Amino acid sequence: MGVLIEQKKFLESEIDKIIFVDHSGIAFDLVKSKNVCKFKYDNGISLIDKLCDEFKKSINSNDGCILYYRKLIFDILTNYYSNSKKINIIIKDFEQFYKNKLDKKIRDYVACLVNELKLYKSHIDKQCITGHDKKLLKKSFNVKENFSHFVEKSSDLTYPNLGVSKLRNKSIITMDSKFKTAYDDAISIKKTHSGYILGIYITDVASYVCDDTLLYEHARQRGESIYTNVDNSSYIPMFPHDITRNFFSLNSGHYRKVIGHFFKFSDNFELIDVQIKPVNVKISRNYTFDEVDKIESDDANYDMIYLLYKLVDGLKSYFNLDYHVVKEKNGTVIRKNKYLDSVGSSIITISTLFLNSYIAEVMSRNKYPFIYRINDTSLSDKLLNSSIYSVDDLGHVVNNGNCYGHITNPIRSFASLLNQYFELMLIIDEKYKKDVIDKDAFIEDWSCKLPLMVDELNTRLFLNSEYKDAIEKIFDKQLTKKR
Repeated sequence: MGVLIEQKKFLESEIDKIIFVDHSGIAFDLVKSKNVCKFKYDNGISLIDKLCDEFKKSINSNDGCILYYRKLIFDILTNYYSNSKKINIIIKDFEQFYKNKLDKKIRDYVACLVNELKLYKSHIDKQCITGHDKKLLKKSFNVKENFSHFVEKSSDLTYPNLGVSKLRNKSIITMDSKFKTAYDDAISIKKTHSGYILGIYITDVASYVCDDTLLYEHARQRGESIYTNVDNSSYIPMFPHDITRNFFSLNSGHYRKVIGHFFKFSDNFELIDVQIKPVNVKISRNYTFDEVDKIESDDANYDMIYLLYKLVDGLKSYFNLDYHVVKEKNGTVIRKNKYLDSVGSSIITISTLFLNSYIAEVMSRNKYPFIYRINDTSLSDKLLNSSIYSVDDLGHVVNNGNCYGHITNPIRSFASLLNQYFELMLIIDEKYKKDVIDKDAFIEDWSCKLPLMVDELNTRLFLNSEYKDAIEKIFDKQLTKKR
């Protein structure tokens, strides 16, 4: 929406509609405009003051928009009021409001906002950040970094007696960004007389990490590994570093237990057959995306990477790949997809999208417990990003409205870890099963307890996102001042 509309009344009504009526995700793009953020109504009240009032009303009525308003307030204050007294006035106002009798969970949201705004304002002047400040941010958002002394070491982890065979394929590779230090997935391809066989290998974390282990509990509390754009020291893994990088990671030259997914396609890229089984594979090489883009014809995997790109190019029509679309109640936000800017990232993006979509559809068709990724904002007040997790297969825009769920990154995502566990228990053939189970009892048990876990997971991931946003903005101010 253009912000240079001359009719003030029209602009005022449009801002209200997007921010206060529809609660649309378009608001997060709208507040990037300084003109809109500094906007004042005819009665003299500013947009930020009205947002703060609505935030308080939302808290008092618990109407489901608490996190939405909180995010908008933080974005506006940290982007456009850095050099004014406004941020201090609002901090004091919220501190006074915090003294009211509030639900503990809601009090935490207010406390987090106050603490991060204090730090942000402080570092505009101090030009530095200390270890104490980092700890304060982590405490505010309940971000856990350290692991219990009693948590299992890699030597404590045992693999169940599955019918696992070695797959003697010499060309199984990983492709990832140059900053990644642990690899969840690997890929291979074979050309047949009538088409292709695509192999996608996901490191088998679920077979090692059972729900009665401390590793599992730590992963559940964290929700995901936390990456920031600041430095490597800000990286917080979901599992201990040694287990993440040296035990679960699909490092080149090492054999690893994986769940192998073998998709047989025709020359016209139609899916003919699928086989899923645990296998033991040796990774031949870990490529960065830059290395794939610059690969020469004398590279041993040049022909395979060419075939991979040819196949995934034919699979593009399965997905909404040109844009990342955020579906809202009464509108749509379109942002350019950043994951298709190189050959390597295109291969990994499309192949993992295909696997995630296929497993989600199998789970949905059989009514098995599964954590779906959805972006229907009418479902939850926590939908501040493009999508959230749900136990209901309401569809995802990336899969053209069909069901979708993560299973490809169990090292760094608790949802993916649980989904891999469900895959092991419910999809893989009996001879490969982790345990002999009563399937009906298993499904009933998880169908009962999964909704609460997913709700907790969405809240945890929101707080992680806010923590990352806060620490990146503070560091950004520090680094900008130094330059």
